[in-house]
Amino acid sequence: MRSPRRSKLSVHTSTQPSFLTKIGKFLIGLLALGLVVAAVLTLWIVFFLPARWNENSTKNIVIVPSNIDVNTNVILFTSISYTNDSLSYSSLPANDTVRLAGGYGEYPLKSVFPLLGLDQKPDQTVIATYSHLLGIPIDEVWVTSEDTIFQEKSTVQDLAYQVLLGKLETPLSLKDRLKFYRFVSGKQSVRVNFSTLAEWQAKQASRFIGLLKDCRASLVNTTAVAGLGRRVSKVMEQSGMTVVRLTDAAPTVEKSTITILPNSETCMFLATHVKQLFPESLEIKEDPEILTRARSEAEIILGQDIGNFLSD
Repeated sequence: MRSPRRSKLSVHTSTQPSFLTKIGKFLIGLLALGLVVAAVLTLWIVFFLPARWNENSTKNIVIVPSNIDVNTNVILFTSISYTNDSLSYSSLPANDTVRLAGGYGEYPLKSVFPLLGLDQKPDQTVIATYSHLLGIPIDEVWVTSEDTIFQEKSTVQDLAYQVLLGKLETPLSLKDRLKFYRFVSGKQSVRVNFSTLAEWQAKQASRFIGLLKDCRASLVNTTAVAGLGRRVSKVMEQSGMTVVRLTDAAPTVEKSTITILPNSETCMFLATHVKQLFPESLEIKEDPEILTRARSEAEIILGQDIGNFLSD
């Protein structure tokens, strides 16, 4: 008697990947894609993204509230130099009264930007206004509605973080903001709080002293505004610039000009900062005969534009 046949069971080994394997491969692929995107983004930022500041940048920056509702008793000032690897950070009393030229009268310092904003003044006019009010050339004015940055415990690192996140209105590109954040993160600068604007002005260490000894400047006032040359000269000298001549001349020119000795890095440095004292953007000219003609390496012609700007 034959024993019953046992049926052969076929064991099939599945060649299809499991669900977990699929998820693992997907995550690995996603990670690889992320690394590629990050690498491309880094290369784009480093090599292709435009920048406003370069390695030789030296900037005086004032940080102010965008409107009078911002809760602050101070405005902030920072001066950075990529060239000298230096940084300073100060707070100035926002309620100190200042006199704005152009017939505005006297206002608290924190009201200056909102007031100019109501009249829709261009950026260069705003920069020139703060330059004359504070007594040194201001290169940029940064604006914010965030009151946390003005608080007493706020540090320059907090400022850099807010800039990186775009919480302040600045002219900086993404590349500049990243660079500023990295630069500030490596510094141990302490915020110095001043009780009066006059105290800050008296103790303000010039960013330019020692850099401008080879570029002397002459000022020529072509306007009928009395004392205009002395006012501009005072701000320049407080900033470490040397004014060797101050004269009047006729006829009146409409637009101010800055002319420097060609191929002089020092004079270009001076001109770049001096132009921030003027309400309109100025072209920097070069003249190889300037030493013979003006007896100085730089010549600033004061025109009616700055005469109107500073007249009361």
